[in-house]
Amino acid sequence: MTSLLTVVLILAALHSPVRSVTLQEGKSNPQKYIYYDTDEFNPWIHLAISLPILYAILIFIWSGVTLYMKLSGKSRQRRQ
Repeated sequence: MTSLLTVVLILAALHSPVRSVTLQEGKSNPQKYIYYDTDEFNPWIHLAISLPILYAILIFIWSGVTLYMKLSGKSRQRRQ
């Protein structure tokens, strides 16, 4: 039963027509073929977004470990 289903799916996939578009064809009609944002990449915006997220995650992890150490009564063994 599984092999029959596999054969049917392969035949269905091969039956559907496939059409590719060249870069020139895509640029000739961008409304139809270009689905992504074509604005220029600005690294400063991404830096302004990612740095606060990064430091928030680091502070959250650090405060969680510190809180666990205080509540459990364990302390770091200091070197002498």
